[in-house]
Amino acid sequence: AGAAGHVRAAAEAARRHHAGLFDYKLGPTRAYRCRGCLVSQAVQKLSAENLRRLKRPPEDAVARRNATYQAIATVYSRTVLGLDRAVGRLLDAVEPARHSTVVVFASDQGIFLGEHGRIDKRLAYEEAMAFPLIIRYPPLVRPGSSVDALVASFDVGLTVLDLAGAAYPERYAARLPGSSLVPLLRGDTGGPRTAHYYRYFQHAAAVPGHVAVRAGGLKL
Repeated sequence: AGAAGHVRAAAEAARRHHAGLFDYKLGPTRAYRCRGCLVSQAVQKLSAENLRRLKRPPEDAVARRNATYQAIATVYSRTVLGLDRAVGRLLDAVEPARHSTVVVFASDQGIFLGEHGRIDKRLAYEEAMAFPLIIRYPPLVRPGSSVDALVASFDVGLTVLDLAGAAYPERYAARLPGSSLVPLLRGDTGGPRTAHYYRYFQHAAAVPGHVAVRAGGLKL
């Protein structure tokens, strides 16, 4: 009961913290939808400050590009630092129930911070194609262990259902063709797939739509 109380308290604290961003009855509020706007504004402000620090006019294209890159890297680093602190607080809150709590850490794909001369993502390079996946569950997962297997984000939901002992509705099988990763967590070798198909479907001048196939250490 005490451990469950800690988890409920952490969830309630998170709900209060995001109360201004998300209406739990109506969905995302305007402030939530404008998070991208706030990030863009922060980058523009930092970029202008960087230009002043470099003592370069806005007309200097090279200086403006460098200033913008430094601003993006700064905002990204601040975001990662804030996320690290938030995850630490969450882990502290569920510590009393660590042996009965599954913690899954995942995210969207990574982004470029200058690699391949690019910013953002949307290309089938490793930096933007991969995503982090960390699972903590002491009764099953050995601390510090790693798995070299080809997994996908849509495996996460099935893994959580499997760990919870919940049945996967057959009517959803065609919509979510993933696999539970519990066998891998138990130490089984291999993986749910030997190849993975990648597709970016939006067409734009900067990043046209494209496809890729990854199998083992090779990618086409």
